[in-house]
Amino acid sequence: MREQLCQASDRAETQGGFTRSVDRALSLLEALAAHGSPSSLSGLARATSLSKATVHRILNTLVARGFAERAGDGYTLGNQMLQPRPEAIRAAALQRKLMPFLLSLYERTHSAVSVGVLHRGYVFYSDRLHHQWHNDSFRQPVPAHCSAVGKLFLSYERDAIAGLAERELERFTAMTITRIGDLSCELTIVRRKSVAYSHGEYLRDEAEVAVPIFGADRRIVAGMSVAGPVDSMNLDAVRMEASKSA
Repeated sequence: MREQLCQASDRAETQGGFTRSVDRALSLLEALAAHGSPSSLSGLARATSLSKATVHRILNTLVARGFAERAGDGYTLGNQMLQPRPEAIRAAALQRKLMPFLLSLYERTHSAVSVGVLHRGYVFYSDRLHHQWHNDSFRQPVPAHCSAVGKLFLSYERDAIAGLAERELERFTAMTITRIGDLSCELTIVRRKSVAYSHGEYLRDEAEVAVPIFGADRRIVAGMSVAGPVDSMNLDAVRMEASKSA
């Protein structure tokens, strides 16, 4: 009898090879990774479409295993999730290879300069070179739809935008693009001009300009990113300098 009850429970939890509890935990980790500051229980519930009771129960497990941690009244990713990812290592390796160009761009713009790569809908950045301005609340990875580097990849890789069309685009600020049709229109312009912008779309006070870096096969391998204050950054001037470096 006990074995039959366990089998019934397993069938309820797993349908068509899809395990709901694992999916919920992964959704929570994605929501924690996407926000640049500690996330509240209510905010995580809204982001994942789960009840606060369910979110709290899963978070307790994630905190106990080191995948999440308490931060004041909210939650952030834990040390287990902050270990170097292959994508972050790849961005750092590209940064080292491109360092002379990045340093030159940094000296000409006095803005935060970095290299970004795309992986499964998120952009991973190298460490930022920065001087006069640096946003301490910046965290990664950043969802592609609200990142200038992400828009570059989405415009050049047709399969990437198809993956985004399957889920709702999360809103981070009033400027975030949340409709796939609006994003597709912008990506058409990005591909034609080989430059992408994010104007307060992920962090309200940050603007970003990104230009593509191509490999020998003419496929995009990374984006060169320049970020600065949204209210004072000269986007056209930064675009020209970034294009020279790229």
